[in-house]
Amino acid sequence: MVSRSHISAVLLNLPEDWFDVDLESDDPTAWIDGLDLDFTENADRVAMVRALESVRAAFVEDSVDVAALYLPQPNDGIIGAAMVLDVFEIAEGDSPESYLDFVESHRNLRSPELDISAFQSWRSAHPSGELVGYSHLALVTPGPDSESSLEERAVFAIFPPGASQMVRITFRTARLGAFVDIATEASAMVNDMTFDLEPQ
Repeated sequence: MVSRSHISAVLLNLPEDWFDVDLESDDPTAWIDGLDLDFTENADRVAMVRALESVRAAFVEDSVDVAALYLPQPNDGIIGAAMVLDVFEIAEGDSPESYLDFVESHRNLRSPELDISAFQSWRSAHPSGELVGYSHLALVTPGPDSESSLEERAVFAIFPPGASQMVRITFRTARLGAFVDIATEASAMVNDMTFDLEPQ
């Protein structure tokens, strides 16, 4: 029988102005108070706290495993971008190749809710395994009576060798210009992430 391992821990190694999100506490107050944000006297702290509480609540509702936020302008109440990380069990037949095929099948996705453009994908090595990445612009329309918004996204799937799980890391921002090159900058952050594996 082939021995398998599972992902027991994730170390993010976040760059400046990125902050991890406490998803465990029932009350986000301690997490928000503990963020090392450089507020000025004229900062709208209330607006920033409200924004942080809202996006954290969305992460908790979506049951993401790990999350981080890019907060370059806290005085203006701006959340520049979000990163979420999810760990998934690998089903029979799942592989970097099959994942890339799945990704490529959505290259020209057009629907009333989601319209994808400027799509690019790639395969590369990660210190913890094989990586499949892709980036695109997404025109998102939540409902027929909702306004559309344009998001920039980059997604990375990492397959550690011998593991029964894979990791998917998604970066997204509605502030075009938050990244000079989202694929390159997000790739650098992903390459700094490490994953602890333990035997099952």
